[in-house]
Amino acid sequence: MKFRDLKIGTKQLIGFGLMLLIMAGSNFYSVNKMELLKSEIEEVSNNWLPRAIAISDINLNTSNLRRHQLQHAFTTDEASKKQHATEMISLMGKIEENLDTYEGLKTESERLNLYSEEEHELYASFDQNWEEYQDLSFTFFQLSRDNQNEQAVALLNGKAEQVFDNFSVDLTDLVNVNKNDAFDAAKRAEATFISTRSILRTLLVVTIVLSALIAFFLVRMIIVPLQHLVNAVGRVANGELDVRLNIKGKDEVGTLTQSFNQMTIALRQAREKMQQEAKLREEAAEQKARATEAEAKLLKAENERKTHELE
Repeated sequence: MKFRDLKIGTKQLIGFGLMLLIMAGSNFYSVNKMELLKSEIEEVSNNWLPRAIAISDINLNTSNLRRHQLQHAFTTDEASKKQHATEMISLMGKIEENLDTYEGLKTESERLNLYSEEEHELYASFDQNWEEYQDLSFTFFQLSRDNQNEQAVALLNGKAEQVFDNFSVDLTDLVNVNKNDAFDAAKRAEATFISTRSILRTLLVVTIVLSALIAFFLVRMIIVPLQHLVNAVGRVANGELDVRLNIKGKDEVGTLTQSFNQMTIALRQAREKMQQEAKLREEAAEQKARATEAEAKLLKAENERKTHELE
């Protein structure tokens, strides 16, 4: 069955269904793109940046630990030594908390496949150096507690300094890696946003154009034939019975058009029949008038004859 043969309600349902399908497709695409954009933004805010912050905190706290160790080694005041020792213990606890935070973020990053091989190698190197530095720090505490200050200072400025420099470089590189990765993720999010905005604008224009075309198509298939039908009815009302509509289709408008054409045919036939009957009545009246006139003439002639005979 052709589309034009469908019922008007079915045509409207199909037209509005197509428009809804187009709008639903646009909205579905928009939601997917927004989800992707949200995911990339969350990668930056919930993973890359927190890892960079955790590494920065570790770098800061290890630097403060190193500073308090040096101050503890070179001070002679017992109260100052005790204060520096307390600060060092507190900093060791903070560093452990920072490491736990980073380890949690690292596990989540590995699950999401966001943890690069470069960062893995840098963190493994830092972890190894940090373990060695902790051992050297405990040795430093032992020497300092036993009042072997020269050996403690030598250890702190020798092997411990070398290990500290090594993991400081690793920490700096880790911060840079996370910053660069976060920047790349932010650029991807920005590119996704720009492309999504452009595509959504295009989809909006396409949706409007397609909706307008569908509406125009429906109007042309339904309203225009009805207008022709209304005009034809007006012409018939003015006495033009030769009007004939050439609207094809088996919908309501097509059926109404066929009925209209049949009505005009019936009206023409009725008018022709009436005209024929009127013509016949007129001819009969003329014949009757001629017969009456002939009778009158005959009667007049008869009267004249009788009058002549009487005379």
